[in-house]
Amino acid sequence: MVGLLGHGVSIFDTAEKFGKDTDLLITDMDMADAMADCLAKSDIVLMRGHGATLCGRALPEAVYRAIYAELSAQILIQAASFGNFTALTAGECAATVKRISPQIGRAWDLWVREVERR
Repeated sequence: MVGLLGHGVSIFDTAEKFGKDTDLLITDMDMADAMADCLAKSDIVLMRGHGATLCGRALPEAVYRAIYAELSAQILIQAASFGNFTALTAGECAATVKRISPQIGRAWDLWVREVERR
């Protein structure tokens, strides 16, 4: 699941283009366009001081990516705390995303059932 992060994560910093007095939110089309440029490079954008934005081709994929990007990031941080580790290659990243993507519907269906039970 970490393959999605391995493709590279873009960084969006409102201060770089819009000054150091913004509230860090995307509040107009100029800011949205600037962040969209980051999403053109990566499906995940870390927003300095604010959080992250992820996208998917459909809602289930976007939710799946949001959940597993956070989990995978936590695992990567823990792995890095042990010292050097071998990151996935670009090929491994692509292969894991290709293998896992068809399974997103199964996770989505489970999450929908869990919400319906509440």
